[in-house]
Amino acid sequence: MAVTGDAEGGQPSPVQIQTRLRDLNNYKNWVSWVGAGGAALLALLALGNAASSGVPQLLNSLVITLVVLAGVLLAYARANLEWAISQIEHALEINPGIQKSDTLARLPEDARPWPKHAERAWFWALRLVILAIVLFLGGTWWWVIDIVVASPKDCRSS
Repeated sequence: MAVTGDAEGGQPSPVQIQTRLRDLNNYKNWVSWVGAGGAALLALLALGNAASSGVPQLLNSLVITLVVLAGVLLAYARANLEWAISQIEHALEINPGIQKSDTLARLPEDARPWPKHAERAWFWALRLVILAIVLFLGGTWWWVIDIVVASPKDCRSS
């Protein structure tokens, strides 16, 4: 995320402060929405959707574990994104000569870096949520697996 756009001559142009703030806020919003989706998945499990269809407890436990781990990673990502945003905003407040249209190079050194750990946490949290959703859907359709495995002859005759 260090460079964006094309300047004259095909060279990448430096990132502006306002662009960095926009990108950080976008990531922060994505983290919130994925976290809300994970919470909704836990709510569905709490209502007993999967448990009522004879799903093995191991499957439910895996889904819950994956969602909780994803939640921890999302919380970590959100905190780091908030910190990066506050670093930039603080630098703008104490340095009136720096404008949002300036490049990141005008910011103090500690306010410039992209929060790589937050991005990595987001990357893994998203994958954990997707895996939890796949397992949840498998649990939702477990009754089909139960029917096919329990009575394969009955399925073929109908």
